[in-house]
Amino acid sequence: MTDKTALVTGANKSIGYETARRLGEAGYRVWLGSRDRERGEAAAAELRQKGHDVRVLERFSFVDVPADRAAQVAETVSGNDVRGVELRMEVTKKT
Repeated sequence: MTDKTALVTGANKSIGYETARRLGEAGYRVWLGSRDRERGEAAAAELRQKGHDVRVLERFSFVDVPADRAAQVAETVSGNDVRGVELRMEVTKKT
């Protein structure tokens, strides 16, 4: 079991999928976010077949996070069991 956790949104295809795959290869537990639940489940199953610890987030919430707080929010999420909660972080510039 790993203590490294990553949350990747849009991870059912393209850059998000590749990011999740590479993080899995690096030993991270990956929480996979996807707007389309079926595509997310399919991508997670494919990544699991490759030996990665991938979990699909079940619900979707939008959170706007200023860039100077992104690390704090990510630490809070990765330090908790977030099963059943899907979090999408949009990092914005502080104005």
